[in-house]
Amino acid sequence: MSDINEAQPNDIIDIKGAADYQREIDSKRRHRHFQVRLDEQLAAQLQHYADQRHSGVINAALQTLISKFFNGK
Repeated sequence: MSDINEAQPNDIIDIKGAADYQREIDSKRRHRHFQVRLDEQLAAQLQHYADQRHSGVINAALQTLISKFFNGK
């Protein structure tokens, strides 16, 4: 018995439809997407903060830091 999520030999995969769907999803969240380049010292400090407080997850650490900065908490 195969996993329900596995593609079967006769399955048709709609690549164009999937690409269009992903493009639509990306366009809806693009206004919330930011990229930055940090110098080595700041990057190391951010990684240390993430390791100590967010199990190494940098996005979570950034969200906390930015939220604290703007919300004053």
